Amino acid sequence: MRDEAPTRMIWREDCSFSRKRRIELCPLRAGFWDSIRSGFLKNNNTQVVETPTTLLEDEEPLPQEIVLLERTQSDGIVEQIVFSSAGDVDLYDLQTLCDKVGWPRRPLSKVAASLKNSYLVATLHSITRLPDAGTERKQLIGMARATSDHAFNATIWDVLVDPSYQFC
Repeated sequence: MRDEAPTRMIWREDCSFSRKRRIELCPLRAGFWDSIRSGFLKNNNTQVVETPTTLLEDEEPLPQEIVLLERTQSDGIVEQIVFSSAGDVDLYDLQTLCDKVGWPRRPLSKVAASLKNSYLVATLHSITRLPDAGTERKQLIGMARATSDHAFNATIWDVLVDPSYQFC
């Protein structure tokens, strides 16, 4: 024997008398809603996550560095393209990158504040190593940053890629 379909109760403001009144709605179709409810009750694998005792403002993503590409040129020079989320950005290198992509210059103090207050700063560097000298040259070729509400949403800002590395 089937259970009787549930009835929903809502509160609505009655515009004509400016008072609240209770309205009873028609029964819902039981088949659809019962299947949804039983799915939640029987297969409930969700877990409640307690908020950490530390403040969310102190939360920082873990720094990460990944070699995305490594190639050896015909003259023996090895180039690596390295992604990093450590947030270490030289302001002058960033200004040079902004010049390359045609962005207007911004005050370095404001650029530093925007990087400091971002949730995540991601960079791409080209690291070239000469085969005999053992020296390496590190060049900023890309950068992006994100701000976040630390719960649901993030916004990506300032996406820059060196024009000589675009469309590769």
